[in-house]
Amino acid sequence: MVFFNLKKLEYAMQYGYMSLYTTYAGSAWASRMEFACQVSFFTGLAAKPSRKRLFWYGVFGLINPVIEFAQGSRGAVVTQSLFFILYLYSYSDIKKGSLTKAEYRKKFRRLFIAGMAVCAAALPVLAVYGVTRSGGVYAGPSGIFGKIIDFFDQQGFSFSLIGYAVKYKGQMPNCFYSFGALIDQFFAGAGFQGKEDFALHAHSFGDSITYIVAKTAYLNGYGMGSSYIAELYYDFGYLGIAAVNIGLGAFMKDMTDWKNRSVSGMLFLIPVFSGDSKRCFCTSVSKADCVFCNAYILFYIRTGSMEKVYGWKTDRG
Repeated sequence: MVFFNLKKLEYAMQYGYMSLYTTYAGSAWASRMEFACQVSFFTGLAAKPSRKRLFWYGVFGLINPVIEFAQGSRGAVVTQSLFFILYLYSYSDIKKGSLTKAEYRKKFRRLFIAGMAVCAAALPVLAVYGVTRSGGVYAGPSGIFGKIIDFFDQQGFSFSLIGYAVKYKGQMPNCFYSFGALIDQFFAGAGFQGKEDFALHAHSFGDSITYIVAKTAYLNGYGMGSSYIAELYYDFGYLGIAAVNIGLGAFMKDMTDWKNRSVSGMLFLIPVFSGDSKRCFCTSVSKADCVFCNAYILFYIRTGSMEKVYGWKTDRG
C-alpha cells in the first residue's frame, strides 16, 4: 500500500493535488490493499494488544495517512489520529473491563487538556493547508483563533446542502438518494461514462447537487460532499428526517446501555468490518446509506457476533 501511495504522491507533486480527482487513474489493487491494510490495523487493535505493540500499531497505522497528507488530503491523517486517540482513551477500559468514576474523570480531564492543545496547534495549520494544497494563497484570518474557525468553516457544507435540498426538491435528476449506493450497485448496468454522466444518472446526491450548483467546478474535480439529512429531506421530507433520527437515537441509546459500555468504547469495532475509520467521525456529513451501514455494523456486534472471539456476552432477554 505504501508503494501505491508513493506513486500517487509522485503524480500529485508533478501535476497538482486536484489532478488526483480529474486525471489520475488509480489501480484497483490499490483500493484492495487499502481496505486490507485498514481492516488488518483495526483487527489488531480489537485484539487488545500490549502497550509495546500498541505503540507500533500507531506508528505503522499512520504511515499511509501521512503520505496521503503529503499528497494534499487531510482526511485520512485527521480521522486516523482521532480514532487512535479514542482507542487510547478506551484502552484501559478494554483491558480491565471497567473503571471507577474517579478514574474516568481523571482520564477525561487529561484527554480534554491534550485535545485542546492539539487543536490549538493543528487546526490553524490544517486551515492554511486546505487552501495551499491546490496551489492557492491563503487569505483568511491571521490569528490562531480565526484560523480555527476558518478550518471548521471549510468543513461546513452541510448547512448549504440542506438548503439546496429544500431549494431543488423535486427538480434533481433522480430520487431515493438515501439508498443511492444500493440502487446503483444493482441497477446501474454497464456503469457510468465520466463525471457528467455520473452526476446526471447515478443516485448520488453530492455529485448531482454539485453539478447543478457549480458545474464547472464539479467537472474540474471539486465536490460539496453530501449529508444524510439533506438526502432524507429530499426523499422523504421532514417526517423522514424525524423518523430516521428517532430510530438512530433509540438504537444508540440501546448500544450505550448495553452492559454499561459507552458508544465510544465500542466504535473501534466499526472499522474492523468496514475498513474505514471515517465512519466513526463523519456521520453528520455522510451519505444516508453510510449511516445505515454504521447502524447495521453496530447491530451485528450487538447481537453477539463477537462473543466467540472476545467472550463478550449480550443480553438477549
